[in-house]
Amino acid sequence: MAERKPVRLHWELETSADRQTTWDFFSDTDRFNRAAGLRYRYTDEKQSDGTLRRTGQVTRLGMTLTWDEKPFHYATPDWFRSVREFQSGPASQLVTTARFKDNGKGGTGVHYTVEVTPRNFFCWPIVALEMNGGTRKTLDRIFSVAIQTLDGQEVVYDPPVTPLSTGAMERLSDLCAKPDDPEVGRKLLRLISEGALRDQDRIRPLALARNWCLSGESVTHACLVAARAGVLTVRWEVLCPSCRGPQESLPKLSFRGMRIHCYSCNLKFDGTLADALEVTFRPAPDIRTINLQVACAGSPGRQPHVLAQGVLPPDGQLEWMMTLEPGQYRLATIPMDNAGAGPDGRLNANPVLVDVAEDASERRGTIQLASTGMQPQRLHLRPGPIRLVVDSEVPAAMALKLETRWQGEDVLTAGNLLENPKARGLIPGDTLDPAFTAEVLQKGVLVAESFHDHQGTLDALESALQASGSNHLHRGERKLVASFSEPSALLQAALAIVRNADAQIALGWGSVVEAQEDGQTAIWGTAVQHAQSVLPAARPGTMVVSEGPAQQAELGRAALELGLSIKQQEGRLPGGRPVYVFSAESKP
Repeated sequence: MAERKPVRLHWELETSADRQTTWDFFSDTDRFNRAAGLRYRYTDEKQSDGTLRRTGQVTRLGMTLTWDEKPFHYATPDWFRSVREFQSGPASQLVTTARFKDNGKGGTGVHYTVEVTPRNFFCWPIVALEMNGGTRKTLDRIFSVAIQTLDGQEVVYDPPVTPLSTGAMERLSDLCAKPDDPEVGRKLLRLISEGALRDQDRIRPLALARNWCLSGESVTHACLVAARAGVLTVRWEVLCPSCRGPQESLPKLSFRGMRIHCYSCNLKFDGTLADALEVTFRPAPDIRTINLQVACAGSPGRQPHVLAQGVLPPDGQLEWMMTLEPGQYRLATIPMDNAGAGPDGRLNANPVLVDVAEDASERRGTIQLASTGMQPQRLHLRPGPIRLVVDSEVPAAMALKLETRWQGEDVLTAGNLLENPKARGLIPGDTLDPAFTAEVLQKGVLVAESFHDHQGTLDALESALQASGSNHLHRGERKLVASFSEPSALLQAALAIVRNADAQIALGWGSVVEAQEDGQTAIWGTAVQHAQSVLPAARPGTMVVSEGPAQQAELGRAALELGLSIKQQEGRLPGGRPVYVFSAESKP
């Protein structure tokens, strides 16, 4: 019907920035909407089935428009698409599409379209007036600033911050003049006095160090000094292992009964595992009050580890074409409404592991979704351009995401902080639970993660590790972490379970933080992170280790005594990090 034809706005943009950089910038739609001043507001409502309903609102022409926030569709770094179905108002649907193409000159062409469908014939003039007036003017302005920012010009993209009070500025200036590294002090002063609120809301020292080309230790030290002086506050944030967003901020470091439910992922997880607690900072309330509202809850930029996301139609097909580096990826479900999918109206399926390695021959992977789940449970694909196809045989829609399985190097964990004596001495005492203690030791760790039949696999692994004489054993939903005092005991335990085809096994050796609280023990530290960093590269029947532990003399001697050799595995993890594997000349 003619009266239902969408009102369409289109932009053809060009920047000198490469495609990945341009994608990173535009896919952060939360930042984009805030910079444009669109004033979107979101409310989160926890549902009885464990999921989260997000509702967005905006006021236009004196009317409040409301919509349910649905998952974005995208494939990085090529395109994204957002669809919003309005509950009320003159518009019934808004569709935003952005596509990114190499322009042949080292830069990127951006094709950006906004389409709004009027609710009926009488609403068409209202929608057309708003779109061709206020909306076009706003987006023309922000696109101009966005392109200038990408091209390296000195323009203001993020909303300006409120100047600090005279007293707060004096305290900040005095403090920032004292760090061991004057350059860190100058940059920290500028961040807190002038930086965008989005950058001050979660100050991540290792990310700042990378952006500032400074050492992570010096930036972390400066943040801790600022926290002891009352300029910054320390936050212990519990990260969801799926979306990797902070689910809870703890005023004190504690892990008693740390069972967390991420409603966005409908996932319950153990918050005491080594990669679950991130240390971040923000300005103290008497320095700056921050109340940063989410401007786009579903923004791809909020979860950069997700490389593709979309909805598989009932009895339909979803296809992604993208370029993948060597490494391991996971195809997983996203909670969504599905009337008729089951007793609770929702459908979930097992994840599929996607191994991308040089020794694979296929560049196309096909997955079948049936009522019993997704098959095959593991794919092997060659690096480079790949085609991933999912065919559905179920009468309900399914939201899917393809995500990386390695943790970013910018995460400062609680273990990182506690194993550094200099940093540990600077942690403000009021941020540590009195019952919490931690000891730093030199140990080995074994990390095992199940592929499927999680409880059965973990039961078997737990029994084997208990019999092997591990010092401490910690079990999560899909993962086990065990520590060992002797390298020979570590390797013997790994050999005892390595033939379990349903598990990935990685080893580490080095600094281990054994944190204790009310009889509970958590195992953190560099050795655990080393093992977890290479865990995605482990294949059935192998034991993998990262480069640092592989070069440890103690581990090498124990391996030789057991008839094992340590060899570099073909292929590398993203970022060029090598992976080493233990090989046996004969059966132990």
